[in-house]
Amino acid sequence: MTHEHTVLIIEDDVVIVPWFQDILQYAFETVVADTLALARRTLSERHISAILMDLVLPNGEGKGLVETFCQEFPDVPIVCISAYNYTAEELIASGAHDFIKKPGTEREILDKITNTIARHKAQQRIQALLVH
Repeated sequence: MTHEHTVLIIEDDVVIVPWFQDILQYAFETVVADTLALARRTLSERHISAILMDLVLPNGEGKGLVETFCQEFPDVPIVCISAYNYTAEELIASGAHDFIKKPGTEREILDKITNTIARHKAQQRIQALLVH
């Protein structure tokens, strides 16, 4: 099945990754990166519509990670997911589009990714109209 949008899952937990893929597979193509280096390479080589990003990875974590990815890949919206005590407000202030408290529900994950992509596309259309 061919999908219009691809979601990059940045997650190093091999138990939860298949669950995320199962949730998203009917609406989106998914690509997994278990390291930041692989995530960066994937973002450089493929068109990615959104990122589902764990906030605790072996080589980076937290709001700084979100800020860095937002600076490096400003055209790709990020939905953060974490079991740690972050708030949606602080992550959105760091550049994320949304936040899910891990593990989240299937409906929450699917809805937040879907809505993030839709909002991002609408923002791009508005920007294009303002430029012309």
